[in-house]
Amino acid sequence: MKTIIITIGILINSYNHQIAEEINYIEDSIEWLNEDLFQGNISKEDYKLILSDYNKELKELKELKK
Repeated sequence: MKTIIITIGILINSYNHQIAEEINYIEDSIEWLNEDLFQGNISKEDYKLILSDYNKELKELKELKK
């Protein structure tokens, strides 16, 4: 029984770590997106659509992390 509890704890910790990594990646992507807009590499319309998608993903991941 003790082994099962330890294994579950390790799995939960690993899951939370993966979510944190995904959140960091999306936040980095938003920074790159901002830079692309600033440099004129994408249009404002595309920026708004992509940013909206990123924000939805962030919201969902942060809900999972709770």
